[in-house]
Amino acid sequence: MVKLEGKQRAFRARLLQMSGWAVVVIQISILSCALLAQTMESRPIKLDIQFPDKSLQVGDQAEITVVCLGADNQAAAAPKDYPVQLLARHESGKVDTFTVTIKEGQSSENLKVPLNESGIVELQVRHDRLQDGGKAIMVKSLEAVPRGPKPTPPTPGEKPRSRGPSVSALQARPRLTLRYSPQRRMLADGKDQANVQAFLLNAEDSIAQDIRIQFFNSSGSFAPQLLTIPAGQAIGVATLTSNAVETVKVELVSSAPLAEVDGSRELLIPFGPPITGVVLTASPPIITLVDKSDVIIQLTDANGQPQNTDQPRQLSLSIDAGRGELEAEELTIPAGGFQVRTTLRPTWRGIVSISAFTPNLPAGNVKITVTLPVLLLSLSVIGGLAGGLIAFWREQQPKWWRIAIGLITGFILYWALVFGVLPVIPREVVLNPLSVFAITVIGGWLGTEVFTIVLRRLGLVN
Repeated sequence: MVKLEGKQRAFRARLLQMSGWAVVVIQISILSCALLAQTMESRPIKLDIQFPDKSLQVGDQAEITVVCLGADNQAAAAPKDYPVQLLARHESGKVDTFTVTIKEGQSSENLKVPLNESGIVELQVRHDRLQDGGKAIMVKSLEAVPRGPKPTPPTPGEKPRSRGPSVSALQARPRLTLRYSPQRRMLADGKDQANVQAFLLNAEDSIAQDIRIQFFNSSGSFAPQLLTIPAGQAIGVATLTSNAVETVKVELVSSAPLAEVDGSRELLIPFGPPITGVVLTASPPIITLVDKSDVIIQLTDANGQPQNTDQPRQLSLSIDAGRGELEAEELTIPAGGFQVRTTLRPTWRGIVSISAFTPNLPAGNVKITVTLPVLLLSLSVIGGLAGGLIAFWREQQPKWWRIAIGLITGFILYWALVFGVLPVIPREVVLNPLSVFAITVIGGWLGTEVFTIVLRRLGLVN
């Protein structure tokens, strides 16, 4: 009885210990998933522009901050130096170009952009591995704003006549125009923000009250729905996000006070699949010199989940380190798909590093380990010697070096079959260890006749 109770206590203790380990494993798994998700979100995938909210005039220098953002719209450190191009498009059609480098480990960099023309200036930042960023700014002229003619006072005894709105009243009516940025397909992840900007085109001091603008959006999330341009300022900003692949219409419905609109009252803002990365995998990741590995390229979102593209996506592959040959270096993922594959054939042992590039996405990378085919070489040696030994026994005047010749010719025959010089047996059968022994035995037994077979196949002899 005492022994039974002791075993029960030991069993319960063991069970508690196993439960404790299970809890630890679960916690580690949860922590690993959280760290992976955090890493994916903190990876830079797009650019943004930040600048002080103040009035700008011709001759000023706009103090611009270019920022790398992750999928969560938080600043993300650059994994290497990122040379970023900034384009400033003026209403006259002139485009000024500037370059700034975000250093490795940094998330932003500052630069000053000289403003030499008045009007709306559209700023756009570009990098070939990131989504474009952009904003529009208003630059005021230094010239005095012309005033309208003063109304002529009525003569004594003359009754004032109503002839509609006065000239000064018409001049005081706000004039607005709409823009959105950045000028690209937004990511349909509910986080990527399109900035909808309303610009006041009147002189800065001509409107002495807030302008409230009511918008309608056909889909997505728009905030604030009632956009305000504060008195004395020239810009109001709202943001639009969407979780659907679509084109969202944003329309100016009304304003208080009543405003005139230069250009269209509608903006059409496209949203595309939330593709933020290129992921490469190798199958298998460890091969020998006589094997090949399938390289699989997938388009993924910020969580690493595959995402179908709605437009054909061009991919370029390159070998960064190691030695090998890719079956194709230029690939296309068709619309509606999320992956494509090619094949690596190694040419020497070591680690082969492969990268895949596509516009406006971070490069993907995979490493494949290539080893010597020790087992196959060993079986080749044994099979070739065995074939040479059989030939040695069959000869009437045997020579010992016939066995050594079998070692060489057995290897030559196997080489010709593996690399397709003699495509008479499927490659999968040739790589089977049993096939290695059988083929090299035949090659060792044939002896120098193997050279004639191979050379004839290569067209070097008749």
